[in-house]
Amino acid sequence: MSTNPQESKKLETKILTIFKKYINSNDTVIAGISGGPDSTFLLNLLSKIPCKTVVAHINHQLRKESDSEENFVKNMTEKLNRTATISTTTASSTPPPTTLKFFSQKSNISSLSKKLKQGIEETAREIRYDFFKKLAKKHHAKYIITAHQADDNLETIILNFTRGASLQGLIGMEEIQLLEKSLFLFRPLLQLSKKQITDYLK
Repeated sequence: MSTNPQESKKLETKILTIFKKYINSNDTVIAGISGGPDSTFLLNLLSKIPCKTVVAHINHQLRKESDSEENFVKNMTEKLNRTATISTTTASSTPPPTTLKFFSQKSNISSLSKKLKQGIEETAREIRYDFFKKLAKKHHAKYIITAHQADDNLETIILNFTRGASLQGLIGMEEIQLLEKSLFLFRPLLQLSKKQITDYLK
């Protein structure tokens, strides 16, 4: 069952409040967007705040849907950018800099994982974050934003537990994490469950 309008608004307000806690109108952020439900929700909410959003998509070339997913993210970015431009222009004579720009990279993850002699997931993660960091450097971004949510966090905690992690490892993902000088990893959806997100999208 889909979320009713009041619940949707409460959900939006909750995440927008988290955004505003960290992001200013003059900030540039890198948003890792795969095109799945979680990142679609993330991008939709990011388009509602005044900042410069660089939409970063990696085409892993692992499935036949990879190209269509890349096109989906590209088209969604363009549509949300048009909507954001119209809404900010009508709201004020000097609109805040709400802009979204799309960047993608094709990487043959299967081939690279064999070459590096490591798992596909590990290779994909390394390629993604290398791409995100390059874009962050190029655009002087303050945050790399990912769509990890509560279910992802629980899986991480369980995985860490089975590996015999320390108490720190059992805490799971952090909302804000310093990656390197002046660049942070920001996970604003950790308070939401997968179900809340999919209900909202429905």
